[in-house]
Amino acid sequence: DVVLSHAAPFFVERQIREHIVQSPSSLLLQDLAYQLDCKMWFFGHYHVDNTYTDRYGIRQYVGLYQQVYPLRLSI
Repeated sequence: DVVLSHAAPFFVERQIREHIVQSPSSLLLQDLAYQLDCKMWFFGHYHVDNTYTDRYGIRQYVGLYQQVYPLRLSI
């Protein structure tokens, strides 16, 4: 499963910008990230094309700006 959101969880924001102010939405997304069981999380708010991981290296957080990422869904 994947998650698509505008912003990223706060711990990912800290990887993008070290000195960032916590926002209510990024803190909410961080709480959700700890509760969800997904393989990838896509976001676009920060205008970066980069991949980040959680501290365990299990989940990928993919920032999309100009990059196109093909999704293959099986139903």
